[in-house]
Amino acid sequence: MSAAADAAAAGGPEEGELRPATDAEFEEFLALCDKEDGWAEVYDKNGVKVWSQQVKGNPVKMFKARQVLADTDPAVLYDVLHDPEYRREWDHNMIEGYEIAVLDDNNDLGYYSVRVPVVKNRDFLNQRSWRVREDQGEFIIMNRSVRHKDMPEKKRFIRAWSHRTGYLVRRRPEGGCEFTFVTQSDARGSIPKWVLNEMTRILAPKALANLHAQALKYEAWKAEHEPDFKPWLHPEQHKLPRLNGHAAGDVVASALKEQLAIHPDKTAESLSQDELLGEEDLDEDRETPPDGIDVDKAFAVGPGDLAKKG
Repeated sequence: MSAAADAAAAGGPEEGELRPATDAEFEEFLALCDKEDGWAEVYDKNGVKVWSQQVKGNPVKMFKARQVLADTDPAVLYDVLHDPEYRREWDHNMIEGYEIAVLDDNNDLGYYSVRVPVVKNRDFLNQRSWRVREDQGEFIIMNRSVRHKDMPEKKRFIRAWSHRTGYLVRRRPEGGCEFTFVTQSDARGSIPKWVLNEMTRILAPKALANLHAQALKYEAWKAEHEPDFKPWLHPEQHKLPRLNGHAAGDVVASALKEQLAIHPDKTAESLSQDELLGEEDLDEDRETPPDGIDVDKAFAVGPGDLAKKG
């Protein structure tokens, strides 16, 4: 049975399927965050712990990182994770990032492209889902990659794939929050899977530290940038079209029009059609490192060397 069939049989989404997350999927994510079975600790330093888990049939490991942030309000951190305008302020690796449409009040479709050293840049087409249980002090955001005929792959990017990524923010009775990050993402292309696994192990603590730093600055920034505009909390504020009830092409066209207003130096072609791949080009390994660079050596001599850098 294929992975897609397994997911469908279990009541989950088929790989790449675009549909709202279910309560069962949120509970499954919570179990990944909370349970210790099947996880091996791979990092413990400066209050951050990281665990890894081998996923059956996939060389890309799943990682979990956790840190207690005694000085950070969980609602503020949740806003930071959501706010696309604030992300433009601090995510210097981002090339483009924008929301395309909403499925409902708690699910949307978005595009994100990121700079990667040595090899081709990567991009993602992800569905994001979120749930807040304020009475329990619990905030969840999950994402996974999807496919959409009106957002095909582009020649200058490798389309990366998020099998499962998510954040759990919990309020602590004594103040602050506990922050848990789970990810299983495949950069695809020529990056060896062992390199990808080691990079994730090393970068996960840095990601938590960066988000912590941005959370401490967010309230001052937000006070000067539409302080009451938070559509992730107030769905009536959504300016995006709903995917249901719109032709898919119309929804994407609307998103591109909005991006052109934000980036007047760009053209619709550069954002969408200019460098799209044909069906014959859809090969995740279509990547030749520049000037014959050995990708293994470019990232590290071996797994032990990368481990030392962590």
